[in-house]
Amino acid sequence: MLSSRLMVAALATWALWVPPAFAQDEGEVKSAGNPYTGRLPPEVIRRVVRTGKATYQSCYEAGLKKNPKLKGGFVVRFGIDTTGEVDFAVAEAVKLPDAGVVACVVAAMKTLKFPEPEGGSVQVNYPFDFEPPTPEPPPPPAPRPSAEEPPPPVEEPPPPAEEPPPPAEEPPADEAPAAPEEPGDE
Repeated sequence: MLSSRLMVAALATWALWVPPAFAQDEGEVKSAGNPYTGRLPPEVIRRVVRTGKATYQSCYEAGLKKNPKLKGGFVVRFGIDTTGEVDFAVAEAVKLPDAGVVACVVAAMKTLKFPEPEGGSVQVNYPFDFEPPTPEPPPPPAPRPSAEEPPPPVEEPPPPAEEPPPPAEEPPADEAPAAPEEPGDE
């Protein structure tokens, strides 16, 4: 399995969204208003977004199979409605040359469930940066003996030890040993 570094920025930021639609009433131009007036603490947003880390990683790894040097980032702008559901998600400022990876991450973001925001809907800009894994350096080559140095001697194992001779036979215990003869007893 490929291992890569997935860097997800630590801060989620809120963007003010001014809808393009304007209402005109008696010659006066009025904004339709900002529907994103709620609040959700950034640490809560980060915690929920990070629950999808394995999915974002698999999106990126699919792109790495096509291009092992794939790297770059983008921002996902998404809205959280009053029930905590993601009501839209789009990629912006895309600097990752694989539309499939971007679409996969955006689709994963749409499935997230947040706590209900305070005071209304919330809009979030969440940056993603992807980078391929750093290859492990190869191990250093084994040192080779130079022509000037003789190879180290190979130690031979010591010869097996000789077995000691078997003990001399002793007479049976019920026989008394014969007394040595003394000179002059003939």
